[in-house]
Amino acid sequence: MVKNGYATLCDKVFIGDFNFESDYLIPVIKASTGKQSKIFYPYDKNGQLIPENEMEKDKNIYSYLTKNKAALQKRSNEKDDYNYWYAFGRSQAINDTYKNKLAINALIRNSNDLKIIDAPPGTGVYGGLYIISDTIDFNTIKKALYDEEFATYISLLGKYKSGGYYTFSSKDVKAYLDYKLSFDMGLLYDD
Repeated sequence: MVKNGYATLCDKVFIGDFNFESDYLIPVIKASTGKQSKIFYPYDKNGQLIPENEMEKDKNIYSYLTKNKAALQKRSNEKDDYNYWYAFGRSQAINDTYKNKLAINALIRNSNDLKIIDAPPGTGVYGGLYIISDTIDFNTIKKALYDEEFATYISLLGKYKSGGYYTFSSKDVKAYLDYKLSFDMGLLYDD
């Protein structure tokens, strides 16, 4: 399954190299660059928002949040509720945080530009796509994506950006992987 990463709608507050420790900071990968940092993650392992009164017990993170409350309240959150002021702007990817994933950038010129990074359970992904699979091992998926055929497929989609780059969506990657892996595993026949 190919999905879009976190959408905090205020990355400058949620993501960084925090100079304090907190139970609400987890590792995060920016799929577009491969850069790893930390993200304020206000959810439990089931993807439920931690109540504010619980958040207050962590003095470091709550102080940081209240200093940035005005910026967080300016966002157009998915849930238009005052109690969600410190939640991510969109709920996408939250339920996959504690699953094994592959982060993948969504802008390439050729297969050399492709960045595929292992994102173990407890690591978030933003700024790109990620892949989860219970049936096909990640090495097989990586091999299919690093194949020059993937770069050709992306260029044929016609989603051209300046500088010779092409962009693609989670649906584009899923369609390619469905075809490529089915073909390679002998589920499709070449006449």
